[in-house]
Amino acid sequence: MSEKRKLWFDLTNTSHVHFFRPFIDEFGDDFDIIVTTRDFAETRALLNGHGLSHRNYGEYSGDNKILKILGHFIRGLNILPDLKKVDFAFSHGSPSPIMLKYIKNARLISSYDNEHAMSFDLLSTHSDVFMVPEILETISLKKSGSKTDITTYPGVKEQIYLAGFVPDREQIGSIPFDDYIVLRAEAWKSDYVKNGEVRAFDIAKRLVEEGHNIIFLPRYGIVPSWMKKNENIFISPPVNGPQLCWHSSGVLTGSGTLAREAAVLGVPSVSFYSNEPLAVDLFLESKGMMLRSGEPNDILKYLDKGRKGKGLIHEADMVRRCVLKKVCDIVSQ
Repeated sequence: MSEKRKLWFDLTNTSHVHFFRPFIDEFGDDFDIIVTTRDFAETRALLNGHGLSHRNYGEYSGDNKILKILGHFIRGLNILPDLKKVDFAFSHGSPSPIMLKYIKNARLISSYDNEHAMSFDLLSTHSDVFMVPEILETISLKKSGSKTDITTYPGVKEQIYLAGFVPDREQIGSIPFDDYIVLRAEAWKSDYVKNGEVRAFDIAKRLVEEGHNIIFLPRYGIVPSWMKKNENIFISPPVNGPQLCWHSSGVLTGSGTLAREAAVLGVPSVSFYSNEPLAVDLFLESKGMMLRSGEPNDILKYLDKGRKGKGLIHEADMVRRCVLKKVCDIVSQ
């Protein structure tokens, strides 16, 4: 019997776990799967929650861009001795696999939907295959001299893993409110958050003043003391994000993934992301599925409409099948 080929998935942020779970499930029987991660946000807790075996290398390297680059380089060197042979490497924004691609002679299949992030240009240039939402096809991705095969898929990445979603309130555990707003703080340690501005706490104050209950999803374990004491705010442990969104009256976040999950599910979605907007978010806004604003008055007016739409969940199965077929064709070569 021939040895199974090896697929390596480098999951360094929480959204990577959701994105690659369908790939790991799809290819787990026919390939040896290797998953690596780092100590960052709730990534390891989410991997454990999904029952995904993984190896941990490194942690967050700080806000300084030079230290970030150095941290990714050192992390790659630490991973290198443990990866004896890899046929295909997978990344969704993590640059560490680039170095190992060249040293291990593996094919790098990467994807990203944040065209403003530092690693977007690196991956679009050094990957063998770079997958992006077709919304980004108007952006010049092909670099001079690059041999990267740029391929697109319909919709947004959140549809890939939300396909087959079935509402189940039991999956979000014990929550003290029947009616609530989900609030997620900005990922101010990420390289694409340039000014470090945090609006979430001021928005929380206004929501409480207006009588709303809040399920607060903290970043990096940071929660102001006044929020911990407020009876209208529940500080949530790591939980099933899509289920939490579905059963809410609205979702507010300073980063993109949770807002897009809510929009796909048809839940009122607000992004108060303060930097240059992503093309995928502009697409959802143009469809009336997302409000982009950090102004509490605008947010409250939007939430007061209180209606859910059909979102994009009805197209999610098609998007997942399209992406999995593309990847299956690649790894079967």
